[in-house]
Amino acid sequence: MSSAPDAVTATRADDELRVVGDLQPGQTVTVTYQVTVTVWLHGDNDLANVLIPDVPQLCEDGELCPGPGTEHPVGDLDDWKSVDPASGTTVQPGIVMTYTLHFKNTGKALVDVARDDDLSAVLDDVDLTVDPASSDAALSVSPVTDGRFSVTGSLDAGQAVTVTYTVTVKADGERGDDQLGNFILNPGQVPPPDGESRCAPQVP
Repeated sequence: MSSAPDAVTATRADDELRVVGDLQPGQTVTVTYQVTVTVWLHGDNDLANVLIPDVPQLCEDGELCPGPGTEHPVGDLDDWKSVDPASGTTVQPGIVMTYTLHFKNTGKALVDVARDDDLSAVLDDVDLTVDPASSDAALSVSPVTDGRFSVTGSLDAGQAVTVTYTVTVKADGERGDDQLGNFILNPGQVPPPDGESRCAPQVP
């Protein structure tokens, strides 16, 4: 936080910024500060900010005048993955499995989507029988390359879109490690070497 000139001081205490000092007639002073919107753990997704005087002023209608303020809605992306048969179940050769990626904007403004699906640990045990496709044109899906594809686009507040694809478990003797691990990641992010997958059915 900064102020210029030194006619006033700005002090922060919890969620309040108090500005005090004396101004000469015609004098203008500015107080500036910066905030960074968090990626996760949003509150109400509404950045409301109000300047309140110590002595409230009355408007012409006799009610308290609202202080000058600003407001910025924030988008909030919630994404997860499901699979049928359910994650953790045992599947047999020839079983058809459907993976679904879920994307929902739980915030109050447009939110960008830029996520990768890494199914390289799936494709050693299955054949990709239906390519990934989006339920809405708001999200675009890239081709699967080196066991990975991207989902990009933007979602309006409250909008939910899914991306689905289907695989078929290979026959005995044709599979890799018999573990169908599948991850949603940030672009370029590498799956954890020993981390648990969100969707990892097993082949006996």
